[in-house]
Amino acid sequence: GMAIILYIFSLIDLNDKVESVKQREIEILKEEQKKMLVLFEQTATALANAIDAKDEYTHGHSMRVAEYALQIAQEADKDEKYCSEVYFAGLLHDVGKIGVPSSIINKDGKLTDEEFAEIKKHPVIGKQILSSIDKSPYLSIAANYHHERYDGRGYPQGLKGDDIPEIARIIAVADAYDAMTSKRSYRD
Repeated sequence: GMAIILYIFSLIDLNDKVESVKQREIEILKEEQKKMLVLFEQTATALANAIDAKDEYTHGHSMRVAEYALQIAQEADKDEKYCSEVYFAGLLHDVGKIGVPSSIINKDGKLTDEEFAEIKKHPVIGKQILSSIDKSPYLSIAANYHHERYDGRGYPQGLKGDDIPEIARIIAVADAYDAMTSKRSYRD
C-alpha cells in the first residue's frame, strides 16, 4: 500500500513539474511573439521613413496615413487584428516609390504624361516588393490597389466599387486625406 501511495505522490509531483515547465514555455513563446511584433513594427517604420526621406515634401506621410487608416478601421468597428493589418498596410503603402526617380517625386509643378506614367508604376512596384512577405499578403494587396478609385478611374487596374479590396479602400481614403491636408511639391 505504501508503494502505491509513494507512486501516486510521485506522479502528482511529476505532473506538477511538467505543468510548470509547460507554463514557462508558453510564457517564453508569448515573449518571443511580442519581440517579433516589435521587430516587425520597427522594420516597417524604418522602411516607411526611408520612403518618406525620398520625398522632401511628404516627411511623415506614411506614418500619418497609417494612423488615419487605423482610426478609420476602428471607427468601422473592425477587430484588433484587422486594425493592426490596416495600420501596417498604411505604413508601407508607398514602398513602391523606391522605384520612382527622385527627380519626378520632388518635381515642382505639373508632371508630364511620361512622368505621371512613372508615378503610376509605384503601386505595382510596391506589390512586387511586399509580395515576398507571404505571411502578410494584405501588405501587397493594399500597396497594389491604394490608387484605385471607387468610380473605376484609378490605377493600376481600373477596379471600381467593391472590386477594390476593403483594406485598399481604407488606405486610399487615408492617403487622400493626408494629400489634401499637407504641403506638396506640386502645390502650395
